[in-house]
Amino acid sequence: MGGRDAVPWNFVLTTNITLIVLFMSYRLDVIILNAISTSKEVGLYSAAVALAELVLVASMTAAVVRAPAYAVDHSRSIGTDTWIVLGLSALASVTIAAISPTLVPLLFGTDYKESVFAVWGLLPGICVLSVYRYISNAEIIRGHKFGVLYSCLIAIGVDIAVLIFIGADMGALGASLAASLGYASGLVYLLGHRSIRARASTPRSARKGKLLMSRD
Repeated sequence: MGGRDAVPWNFVLTTNITLIVLFMSYRLDVIILNAISTSKEVGLYSAAVALAELVLVASMTAAVVRAPAYAVDHSRSIGTDTWIVLGLSALASVTIAAISPTLVPLLFGTDYKESVFAVWGLLPGICVLSVYRYISNAEIIRGHKFGVLYSCLIAIGVDIAVLIFIGADMGALGASLAASLGYASGLVYLLGHRSIRARASTPRSARKGKLLMSRD
Protein backbone atom coordinates (compact mmCIF):
# COMPACT_ATOMS: atom_id res chain seq x y z
CA MET A 1 0.00 0.00 0.00
CA GLY A 2 2.20 2.83 -1.28
CA GLY A 3 1.86 6.50 -0.57
CA ARG A 4 0.53 7.09 -4.07
CA ASP A 5 -2.54 5.00 -3.24
CA ALA A 6 -3.37 6.92 -0.07
CA VAL A 7 -6.61 8.89 -0.13
CA PRO A 8 -5.91 12.65 0.12
CA TRP A 9 -8.36 13.15 2.97
CA ASN A 10 -7.50 16.82 3.51
CA PHE A 11 -8.38 17.57 -0.09
CA VAL A 12 -11.53 15.42 0.05
CA LEU A 13 -12.74 17.10 3.26
CA THR A 14 -12.06 20.65 2.06
CA THR A 15 -13.64 19.98 -1.32
CA ASN A 16 -16.78 18.53 0.25
CA ILE A 17 -17.07 21.48 2.64
CA THR A 18 -16.73 23.78 -0.37
CA LEU A 19 -19.50 21.94 -2.24
CA ILE A 20 -21.77 22.06 0.82
CA VAL A 21 -21.23 25.81 1.21
CA LEU A 22 -21.83 26.24 -2.52
CA PHE A 23 -25.16 24.43 -2.20
CA MET A 24 -26.10 26.45 0.89
CA SER A 25 -25.51 29.67 -1.01
CA TYR A 26 -28.43 28.72 -3.29
CA ARG A 27 -30.86 27.86 -0.48
CA LEU A 28 -30.25 30.06 2.56
CA ASP A 29 -32.13 32.98 1.05
CA VAL A 30 -35.36 30.95 1.05
CA ILE A 31 -34.98 30.23 4.76
CA ILE A 32 -34.23 33.85 5.61
CA LEU A 33 -37.02 35.20 3.43
CA ASN A 34 -39.44 32.90 5.21
CA ALA A 35 -38.31 34.36 8.54
CA ILE A 36 -38.61 38.04 7.61
CA SER A 37 -41.45 38.05 5.08
CA THR A 38 -44.66 36.19 4.27
CA SER A 39 -45.26 32.71 2.93
CA LYS A 40 -46.68 34.30 -0.21
CA GLU A 41 -43.37 36.02 -0.94
CA VAL A 42 -41.51 32.79 -0.32
CA GLY A 43 -43.78 31.06 -2.83
CA LEU A 44 -43.25 33.80 -5.41
CA TYR A 45 -39.50 33.66 -4.96
CA SER A 46 -39.39 29.85 -5.12
CA ALA A 47 -41.27 29.94 -8.41
CA ALA A 48 -38.86 32.56 -9.75
CA VAL A 49 -35.86 30.45 -8.77
CA ALA A 50 -37.33 27.34 -10.40
CA LEU A 51 -37.71 29.19 -13.69
CA ALA A 52 -34.51 31.25 -13.63
CA GLU A 53 -32.34 28.24 -12.80
CA LEU A 54 -32.96 26.91 -16.31
CA VAL A 55 -30.20 29.32 -17.32
CA LEU A 56 -27.70 27.08 -15.50
CA VAL A 57 -28.16 24.23 -17.99
CA ALA A 58 -25.47 25.63 -20.30
CA SER A 59 -22.97 25.98 -17.46
CA MET A 60 -23.61 22.52 -16.01
CA THR A 61 -23.39 20.84 -19.42
CA ALA A 62 -20.18 22.63 -20.36
CA ALA A 63 -18.62 21.85 -16.97
CA VAL A 64 -19.25 18.12 -17.38
CA VAL A 65 -17.97 18.06 -20.98
CA ARG A 66 -14.80 20.06 -20.29
CA ALA A 67 -13.91 18.56 -16.91
CA PRO A 68 -11.61 15.81 -18.31
CA ALA A 69 -9.61 18.34 -20.34
CA TYR A 70 -9.07 20.60 -17.31
CA ALA A 71 -8.12 17.63 -15.14
CA VAL A 72 -5.45 16.46 -17.59
CA ASP A 73 -4.01 19.88 -18.43
CA HIS A 74 -3.99 22.28 -15.48
CA SER A 75 -2.48 25.05 -17.60
CA ARG A 76 -5.27 24.94 -20.17
CA SER A 77 -7.01 28.30 -20.49
CA ILE A 78 -10.70 28.45 -19.61
CA GLY A 79 -11.18 31.89 -21.15
CA THR A 80 -12.81 30.89 -24.44
CA ASP A 81 -15.08 28.33 -22.83
CA THR A 82 -16.12 30.83 -20.16
CA TRP A 83 -17.11 33.41 -22.76
CA ILE A 84 -19.17 30.77 -24.56
CA VAL A 85 -20.92 29.87 -21.30
CA LEU A 86 -21.58 33.55 -20.65
CA GLY A 87 -23.01 34.06 -24.14
CA LEU A 88 -25.30 31.05 -23.93
CA SER A 89 -26.42 32.01 -20.42
CA ALA A 90 -27.13 35.58 -21.46
CA LEU A 91 -29.16 34.35 -24.44
CA ALA A 92 -31.15 32.02 -22.18
CA SER A 93 -31.70 34.85 -19.67
CA VAL A 94 -33.04 37.23 -22.30
CA THR A 95 -35.32 34.51 -23.67
CA ILE A 96 -36.72 33.62 -20.25
CA ALA A 97 -37.17 37.30 -19.37
CA ALA A 98 -39.17 37.84 -22.56
CA ILE A 99 -41.48 34.84 -22.17
CA SER A 100 -41.83 34.83 -18.36
CA PRO A 101 -45.02 36.97 -18.33
CA THR A 102 -46.67 34.18 -20.28
CA LEU A 103 -44.74 31.23 -18.89
CA VAL A 104 -45.13 31.94 -15.17
CA PRO A 105 -48.97 31.86 -15.13
CA LEU A 106 -48.90 28.87 -17.44
CA LEU A 107 -46.58 26.85 -15.19
CA PHE A 108 -47.57 28.03 -11.73
CA GLY A 109 -51.02 29.57 -12.13
CA THR A 110 -52.32 33.13 -12.19
CA ASP A 111 -51.70 33.53 -8.45
CA TYR A 112 -47.98 33.63 -9.23
CA LYS A 113 -48.07 36.43 -11.80
CA GLU A 114 -46.18 38.73 -9.44
CA SER A 115 -43.32 36.24 -9.56
CA VAL A 116 -42.37 37.67 -12.97
CA PHE A 117 -40.73 40.66 -11.28
CA ALA A 118 -38.69 38.31 -9.09
CA VAL A 119 -37.63 36.40 -12.22
CA TRP A 120 -36.43 39.61 -13.83
CA GLY A 121 -34.51 40.57 -10.70
CA LEU A 122 -32.92 37.15 -10.43
CA LEU A 123 -31.90 36.53 -14.04
CA PRO A 124 -28.82 38.83 -14.06
CA GLY A 125 -27.56 37.05 -10.96
CA ILE A 126 -28.27 33.60 -12.37
CA CYS A 127 -26.37 34.55 -15.52
CA VAL A 128 -23.42 35.55 -13.33
CA LEU A 129 -23.87 32.37 -11.28
CA SER A 130 -23.67 30.32 -14.47
CA VAL A 131 -20.21 31.73 -15.17
CA TYR A 132 -19.23 31.39 -11.52
CA ARG A 133 -20.21 27.74 -11.38
CA TYR A 134 -18.26 26.98 -14.55
CA ILE A 135 -15.09 28.64 -13.26
CA SER A 136 -15.46 27.18 -9.76
CA ASN A 137 -15.86 23.70 -11.21
CA ALA A 138 -12.60 24.09 -13.14
CA GLU A 139 -10.90 25.44 -10.01
CA ILE A 140 -11.99 22.49 -7.86
CA ILE A 141 -10.90 20.00 -10.53
CA ARG A 142 -7.45 21.60 -10.50
CA GLY A 143 -7.24 21.48 -6.71
CA HIS A 144 -7.77 25.21 -6.09
CA LYS A 145 -10.63 24.74 -3.68
CA PHE A 146 -9.91 27.52 -1.18
CA GLY A 147 -10.63 30.32 -3.65
CA VAL A 148 -14.01 28.74 -4.36
CA LEU A 149 -14.71 28.27 -0.65
CA TYR A 150 -13.88 31.89 0.20
CA SER A 151 -15.90 33.19 -2.74
CA CYS A 152 -18.90 31.12 -1.60
CA LEU A 153 -18.68 32.58 1.89
CA ILE A 154 -18.51 36.10 0.47
CA ALA A 155 -21.51 35.43 -1.79
CA ILE A 156 -23.50 34.08 1.16
CA GLY A 157 -22.51 37.02 3.37
CA VAL A 158 -23.53 39.64 0.81
CA ASP A 159 -26.75 37.79 -0.02
CA ILE A 160 -27.79 37.52 3.63
CA ALA A 161 -26.86 41.10 4.49
CA VAL A 162 -28.75 42.62 1.56
CA LEU A 163 -31.73 40.29 2.03
CA ILE A 164 -32.07 41.19 5.71
CA PHE A 165 -31.87 44.87 4.79
CA ILE A 166 -34.46 44.89 1.97
CA GLY A 167 -36.28 41.56 2.18
CA ALA A 168 -38.95 42.57 4.68
CA ASP A 169 -40.12 45.45 2.48
CA MET A 170 -39.45 44.07 -1.00
CA GLY A 171 -40.25 40.39 -0.47
CA ALA A 172 -39.51 38.10 -3.41
CA LEU A 173 -38.06 40.90 -5.52
CA GLY A 174 -35.73 41.84 -2.67
CA ALA A 175 -34.57 38.25 -2.37
CA SER A 176 -33.87 38.16 -6.10
CA LEU A 177 -31.83 41.35 -5.99
CA ALA A 178 -29.94 40.16 -2.91
CA ALA A 179 -29.10 36.86 -4.61
CA SER A 180 -27.91 38.64 -7.74
CA LEU A 181 -25.61 40.91 -5.72
CA GLY A 182 -24.33 37.92 -3.76
CA TYR A 183 -23.50 35.93 -6.89
CA ALA A 184 -21.78 38.93 -8.45
CA SER A 185 -19.67 39.46 -5.32
CA GLY A 186 -18.63 35.81 -5.29
CA LEU A 187 -17.59 35.92 -8.94
CA VAL A 188 -15.61 39.14 -8.50
CA TYR A 189 -13.70 37.61 -5.58
CA LEU A 190 -13.06 34.34 -7.43
CA LEU A 191 -11.69 36.15 -10.48
CA GLY A 192 -9.50 38.31 -8.26
CA HIS A 193 -8.25 35.26 -6.37
CA ARG A 194 -7.34 33.49 -9.61
CA SER A 195 -5.56 36.58 -10.90
CA ILE A 196 -3.49 36.98 -7.74
CA ARG A 197 -2.60 33.27 -7.69
CA ALA A 198 -1.56 33.33 -11.36
CA ARG A 199 0.54 36.41 -10.78
CA ALA A 200 2.22 34.87 -7.73
CA SER A 201 3.02 31.67 -9.63
CA THR A 202 4.61 33.53 -12.55
CA PRO A 203 8.41 33.80 -12.11
CA ARG A 204 9.63 37.35 -11.57
CA SER A 205 11.95 37.07 -14.58
CA ALA A 206 9.01 36.18 -16.82
CA ARG A 207 6.97 39.13 -15.50
CA LYS A 208 9.96 41.41 -16.07
CA GLY A 209 10.33 40.13 -19.62
CA LYS A 210 6.67 40.79 -20.34
CA LEU A 211 7.02 44.28 -18.94
CA LEU A 212 10.02 45.03 -21.15
CA MET A 213 8.20 43.68 -24.20
CA SER A 214 5.19 45.87 -23.44
CA ARG A 215 7.47 48.91 -23.22
CA ASP A 216 9.00 48.10 -26.58
